[in-house]
Amino acid sequence: MHPVAPSLTRYLCYGWLIALGIIALSACKPIGSTSSEKKEDPNTFTASTYSLNYSSKYFFDYTVYDATVPALPAIGGASVTPLGGGDQGCCIALPKVWRPGLKVLVKWSNSDRDKTFDEYSREFEIPHYTEPGNLFVTFYDANDVELVVSRYEAGHPQWPGRIKADPMSNCLATEAKKKQCEQWSARNMTAQRPSFYVENCRGQPQDEQCQRLRGYCLEAGGDAEDCSID
Repeated sequence: MHPVAPSLTRYLCYGWLIALGIIALSACKPIGSTSSEKKEDPNTFTASTYSLNYSSKYFFDYTVYDATVPALPAIGGASVTPLGGGDQGCCIALPKVWRPGLKVLVKWSNSDRDKTFDEYSREFEIPHYTEPGNLFVTFYDANDVELVVSRYEAGHPQWPGRIKADPMSNCLATEAKKKQCEQWSARNMTAQRPSFYVENCRGQPQDEQCQRLRGYCLEAGGDAEDCSID
């Protein structure tokens, strides 16, 4: 078995994970369960949530909800940079033998360096799987979203996603201009000045996303003036 987290981390460094950090939801419940005291079902397995972004143009900010529970508890989420991915979130319980009708609700928004676009919400059925794995929320251009359940990471021969290569490798292999891909390398992103994070947040001190970006600005070494969103 290929452990997902260590090898996933190796290639996700091409995204903005070093500079932007990870936003994951820690308060989560297993799918189909409304009680943290419910005994573990031997017929299910626990899957962590991850995300991938194959777009070289857009950031995605998303949250996944358990659509089998009326209260729609959140089970994971992250901000995902171009050609990057979100780290591990917790978690959902899935049956060891796939069955139809298992659903999650994904809410997301996309943005570029200048502005945030519309917000989207869509219910997805958990795709067919033949063995336990983790749940990947995979983003492409044009707000195309794919769910993947796999114990392998993108780039592994047995990765069942639509695109077999990891986001950065796929971009370098398909983009006519490599610069669009290479601008998201770890070296490039860590060279950004701290104020870069909040350039589009001036005058929006109540905006939750801007508050998070202010935190990243401070973590990157910016002072109160650099990181001000007032």
